[in-house]
Amino acid sequence: MIESYANYEWFLKKDFKDYSGKWLAIIDKKIVASGNDVKQVIQRAKKDYPTKKPLWIINSLSYNNDFNL
Repeated sequence: MIESYANYEWFLKKDFKDYSGKWLAIIDKKIVASGNDVKQVIQRAKKDYPTKKPLWIINSLSYNNDFNL
């Protein structure tokens, strides 16, 4: 659980606009798999890191700064 929290904190502090709308698998503060299909992301992460438990997250943040205020 502590690893997931540390990975989530790391995720919140980084700029992931290149991954906008993508599923991410994060292990040890690294993106180990990403993509549009969550099943494929899970398969890749489990294949490459079978003993680790990734943080699974979809990067749904919007990076459009044109708020038209």
